[in-house]
Amino acid sequence: MSITGEMVGRLKTGMTPEQVRFILGTPLLNDPFHADRWDYPYEFRAGRSSTVDRKVFSVFFVEGKLARWEGDIQPAPPNDDGQNRLIEIEPRKK
Repeated sequence: MSITGEMVGRLKTGMTPEQVRFILGTPLLNDPFHADRWDYPYEFRAGRSSTVDRKVFSVFFVEGKLARWEGDIQPAPPNDDGQNRLIEIEPRKK
């Protein structure tokens, strides 16, 4: 599975890890030294080019909330009704 612009457009700072996992899926790389960073590697091939660029989209959490993300994937433009679709998921009660 790859990260799409629509997925990135649904990210909002302050989201819980569960909400981010619902949107982006489970991260493929888990770094025990950087538990507050999730990495999603992906490959990009321009058109019919045989060259494949390997890249990483990363999300960063501070105190259990999404603080920022980085990578080359840009949010998709709003859909037909003028807004990106966002599904609010209440965090689990502990």
